[in-house]
Amino acid sequence: PETTLAPQFDPPSEVREGEVREQRAFMEGVSLLMVDSAPAGATVSVNGRTEGTTPLSVTLECVTDAPVTVKLTRRGFSSLEHTLSCRQDTMTQLFGRLRKGQSGSKP
Repeated sequence: PETTLAPQFDPPSEVREGEVREQRAFMEGVSLLMVDSAPAGATVSVNGRTEGTTPLSVTLECVTDAPVTVKLTRRGFSSLEHTLSCRQDTMTQLFGRLRKGQSGSKP
């Protein structure tokens, strides 16, 4: 049987409304982006391309240190945008706490 080892991240409890928390860990052979939000079900766009809804994991094909823009939208909440530097062999976890207010573009 195969075993997959993934890094453990601290719980995202310190994130305030309207903020995004970024955590990174080494992960050999892949650049992985994991995105979650409160509330869950926010639409995730990466560099302008819709990837799905939170919680979400996507593989990034990137040039080291190239900017990657992640946007979270959900109806009834203000959208959140976060730009990170892409890194090879790295798992990046983003957690955004959406703020009630202006509607995002998708439910």
